[in-house]
Amino acid sequence: MKRIGLTLLTLTLSTVPVDASSTDKKIEQLKKESIQGHTYLMHRTLQMNQSSPKEIVSIFKKKRDSFFNDYIIRVHELKNGKWKDSYKKVIKEQYDVKFITAGLIGKYEHTVVGYKSGSRNFLNSYLIGSPDGETLKTIQTKGGLLMGNAKIAKGSLYYLNRSITLSKYSYKKNKLVSTGQPTGQDDRIVAEQPEVWLGLEQLSGRAKYIGKHTYTVHVGDRIGIGRNQLNDAKDYEYSLHSKGHSTMDWDFSKVSLLTKKPGTTYLILSPGPGEKTVDIEIIVKK
Repeated sequence: MKRIGLTLLTLTLSTVPVDASSTDKKIEQLKKESIQGHTYLMHRTLQMNQSSPKEIVSIFKKKRDSFFNDYIIRVHELKNGKWKDSYKKVIKEQYDVKFITAGLIGKYEHTVVGYKSGSRNFLNSYLIGSPDGETLKTIQTKGGLLMGNAKIAKGSLYYLNRSITLSKYSYKKNKLVSTGQPTGQDDRIVAEQPEVWLGLEQLSGRAKYIGKHTYTVHVGDRIGIGRNQLNDAKDYEYSLHSKGHSTMDWDFSKVSLLTKKPGTTYLILSPGPGEKTVDIEIIVKK
């Protein structure tokens, strides 16, 4: 009986995930660390190359004044039993550097880190990852995307104006390349197929809203906005405001409106610059 108990104890100990434990300890260390006045802000764990365990991407922040801050982005990788910094980027005098999106492109996970500036939310971003499963680096930079956003979905990286997909990238022979002009199908992919779709179409050179003027939804439902036709590759630049009860918020990670509580909200949608606005009643129930 004693031998059986010892065997069971040995088996139990052998199943403890050593790598996970090491990762947890590193994260706790980062939270207490200070780098030239920069302190821990946030992190993500991602499988960014062939090594094990997953890499840790951290953002550190140093406050400069009431508006601007300095940031350090690092990727920590476990090699030969020790954590090392395999990537480092310094961003100075910006407002709100954060993770924009993360996910699988090609064989490995990547992340887009960036910030928005100006009254029109111009996105400036850096795609961090590994094209070959070995070297971690900044693979792509983007600047000045009006009302910009980015999302990694279904193995591709998308850049957007609000929720309209502008460009699409994926890997070909370890090189990140454009894969053509996105369409209405891509708009739905980045929005993750929401329950309600507010469609846009260009008719006789004018952008128009295609859809109902009253929708009844439930708390937790999502409302997407984009090209109405799946094969439509035209550009759109809509504007959106709301009035009435505050029942929903824009979810940048889901690229859609997320309903939060019961009530009635009126969305005021302009399908394009100079176009007449449309009122859309959204009734949210429990």
